[in-house]
Amino acid sequence: MGASTTADRQMNAAHVHLMLNHFSIIGSIFGLVLLAVAMVRNSRELTTVSFACLASVAIISIPVYFTGPPAEEAIKHLVGISEEVVERHEEAAQFACRRFSQPARTASNNRADVRSTTTGVYITD
Repeated sequence: MGASTTADRQMNAAHVHLMLNHFSIIGSIFGLVLLAVAMVRNSRELTTVSFACLASVAIISIPVYFTGPPAEEAIKHLVGISEEVVERHEEAAQFACRRFSQPARTASNNRADVRSTTTGVYITD
């Protein structure tokens, strides 16, 4: 093994995309499980925490989405990477983006009443 150069150690768009993408996936699962537990327990506090988790995932998903095209450019020349696979990945990402943004659009359209308390923010009917 030779000495590594600075360029070898730098993160590129593909690294950032993969790293943040894992936070989005794991965070979504965690937030949805926590929301289910909150609903079963009828816990306003857990509901608030689950919404905060899901909102954080949504915020993290923004750079994931925008690092996709540069990541594609970084990997498209690699052996074993086909354009078909990249296109399917891109379509799945667009579907997930539409699907996961639907609750936010629905809440916005219903103009849910959001109240602030000393323990946090919660949504009322």
